[in-house]
Amino acid sequence: ELYNAAQPDATPPALRQLAQHYRDLFCNSGRGGFAAPQEDGTVVVPQARNKYAGELSRIVLVKNELLETAFTTGLLLNERARTVGAGGGMHNPPNPDEFELEKEAARSVLKSKMMYGELLGFKKASVIPTFHGCSHEAADAICRSGMANAADADQN
Repeated sequence: ELYNAAQPDATPPALRQLAQHYRDLFCNSGRGGFAAPQEDGTVVVPQARNKYAGELSRIVLVKNELLETAFTTGLLLNERARTVGAGGGMHNPPNPDEFELEKEAARSVLKSKMMYGELLGFKKASVIPTFHGCSHEAADAICRSGMANAADADQN
């Protein structure tokens, strides 16, 4: 258990920064809106507070050796490519178009959610924890009532 709202001081000191990052990510990353151009030429991507932020009671990390190895390998490859290089500009090639301001606004929001070296031990590789592969409705349902037990699901 990484975080428990009933015992917030029980999080080990070495993991408090990570726990806070996950709490901030969950509480401050609700459904955003579409990018909106401003009069000064900038673009803003509206962010919303998660409507379940007040209900966060626990954060539990589940260890899976195979997934951890695959994930770490991907980070190592990314770190090496960004540190040593894998061909000039390969990762972020310039591609200017009429949506450049909107893309930059979206990039800045994503970058604000990234975890870097101080949490992961990398200098260039970064991670953004997310609910992946589900609709907003499914994420809402997971937050509201927890994960479904797949063992009890119909196998039709």
